[in-house]
Amino acid sequence: MITFDKARKLAQDKLSGSDLALDEHVVIEKPFGWFFSISENYGCSGLIVDKENGHVFQLGSGFTVAEYIDAYEAGFRYDVYDLTILSVQDISQTAKYLFKLFMRYVIPENENGTVWETPQLYSIEQIRSALKSLPCAFSNQNLNSHIETFQEIDKANCCKYKLTGYYQDNT
Repeated sequence: MITFDKARKLAQDKLSGSDLALDEHVVIEKPFGWFFSISENYGCSGLIVDKENGHVFQLGSGFTVAEYIDAYEAGFRYDVYDLTILSVQDISQTAKYLFKLFMRYVIPENENGTVWETPQLYSIEQIRSALKSLPCAFSNQNLNSHIETFQEIDKANCCKYKLTGYYQDNT
């Protein structure tokens, strides 16, 4: 467990070297950690510092702060995820929802001794094909902005899945 002072320092360190600064007047404490607002919002709604491990999670600007906090509380607190589809009740509906996640895969290409890793979007046909052999995994995906799609999947009960989250850095 970390203290509030340590969390504030971690948040400040995350912003060092940028034009951004913490707005000390807007701090929200939650059971999982602290939300720190940023004084100038340039594509970032703020930072969440996790009480357990001190990880600093930078929010985007596509949702409200409340929506980001709700998503964090629901488990969307990692940088990237492995999404494993365990079972499928409706393959067409599952493929449609998974396509909405804008998942990517990488094709390594060797050119003059340099390996380029070019991300490609999964097509709905590729997703449908992958769903024919379960469990199937979609690794290293950025899914934090898609909590609404996961809520739709849960409501439709079209598949069972497992999300495994990872941090991309060591903080």
